[in-house]
Parts: sequence; structure tokens; C-alpha cells
Amino acid sequence: MSKRIITLGTWDGKPIEWIVLKEESFGTLVFSKLALFSLDLSWNGTSGTWQYSSLREYLNGEFYNKAFSADEKKKIINCFLKSPESTKDNVFLLSKEEAETLMTQDERKCGNGTWCNGHNCTDCYKYSHNHGTCVYLRTPQNSHYMYAIHPSGSINQDYGGCISIRPAIYIREE
Repeated sequence: MSKRIITLGTWDGKPIEWIVLKEESFGTLVFSKLALFSLDLSWNGTSGTWQYSSLREYLNGEFYNKAFSADEKKKIINCFLKSPESTKDNVFLLSKEEAETLMTQDERKCGNGTWCNGHNCTDCYKYSHNHGTCVYLRTPQNSHYMYAIHPSGSINQDYGGCISIRPAIYIREE
């Protein structure tokens, strides 16, 4: 990937590297270079949307508080997202549209351990019970499934093998 990489925060004692996807006047959109953890997706309500996902709650609560220092949190922009309903988040997943327009299929592919935090894709495939690992997106496909980036780089429905979490944030760069 030829895009610029920045470092902000830590996870599991390691600095988090972020890929710069887009620079705008109000901030820079970055996406974690590695999958930072695995987490099942469940709903805090009846609707299968980002607004009601347990993952949204985790990313903006426990992850945000553990991964970033007070000074680093000052660089993170709390922004409105459309997913399809509006939410206001510090940490989020990319939307299907963002993944399709800001990354090539090759950039989305699993390879060289870039998804698996040090494991290669074969290892991640084993860890996900032979479904293959993929990365959740915040865009719902229907009331039960979210879209996901699959190891080939294609974007499709999550079939239950999606375990990798690669968060995104908007930051103020100095």
C-alpha cells in the first residue's frame, strides 16, 4: 500500500498504525493498518444497524478509552456518520461506500499479515473456523448482516466468518 501511514494510540502494548485514506478541511480519515482484535457483532435492540451494534458501543467506549491517551483523544474528531441513520462517533467502521471508493480491491485484500496482527491469512482462516476472516463494515445489508471486506478484497455480506476489526477515525493533524 503506497498510502501514508501515521501512528496514534496503542493496542496490546503496540503502537497503532493508521493508513491515511482521505484528507479533508475538517480532518483526516484514517483506517487501522492491522486488524486490532476480533469481536462478534450483536445488536443492542431489534435493528441490525450500526446505531444499535455492540461493536459501536465497544469501539467508542472500552477501545477508545484504552487505546488513546488524553492528549491523543484531543486529536480525534467526534463526527456525524450516516450508516443509514446518523450517529456521532469517535471511532467507527468504514462504510461500504468508503471502502469501495477510498481503497482498491488489491488494497482491501488480506495479505502479508496486514489484517491479522502478525498472523498470516492462513492462520486467520483457521482462527475463524474455516470461514475465512473478513473485516466488518458499518453498512447493513439487511436486518441480520452487515457488509464486510472479504480476504479477496471483495465486499459482500458477512456470512458469520467475519471476526476482524479494523477501526477508523477522523483526526486533526498538526
